[in-house]
Amino acid sequence: MLSTSARKLAATLIPLLCLAGLLSCEKDGPQCYVPTLVRVGNSFTVIDTTHKQVDSFPVRDSLIYVYKDSAMLASQMRILNETLNYTITGTDQANARQMHIALNPLKDSTRYAFRADTASNVWDTITYYYTPESHFVSNSCGYTYYYTITGVKTTKNIFDSAILRRSDVTTDISVRHVQLYFKSKF
Repeated sequence: MLSTSARKLAATLIPLLCLAGLLSCEKDGPQCYVPTLVRVGNSFTVIDTTHKQVDSFPVRDSLIYVYKDSAMLASQMRILNETLNYTITGTDQANARQMHIALNPLKDSTRYAFRADTASNVWDTITYYYTPESHFVSNSCGYTYYYTITGVKTTKNIFDSAILRRSDVTTDISVRHVQLYFKSKF
């Protein structure tokens, strides 16, 4: 049994200890308002030839190329050879001229399968070669990865070519890093 003085001491100490425990709890840090999502921006261009008039008849001239930015509303990119399997479908009218994809920071290359239309069974592959670099954002946001693209290779079913326009990949999603050129008849 506790004496009355011990009970008074316990009655005083227990609330003080609880109060000290509550006051010592660390408050949540500030929320992260800085973007940490890093994606490669791909833009689409169709290569076509022009028509010219020969004796008042339109003739397709295969020597004069026309490059047109193209909207691909039903295009798809599917990641290959990764444990996480996901597909990106370009169905947004406002962003149909670009598609943003993720890279694997644990590797030096990532490969995707691409098709221009979900109704088509014609696929091409595109491989991105890069160097990942850990980038400190802030105490509340932590780290993310930035990339330097060192090369891009494609197969040639519907792709004509791929051009690296900008190699540094950061959180800026307005950048078009890779320009994908398509054959006019795909």
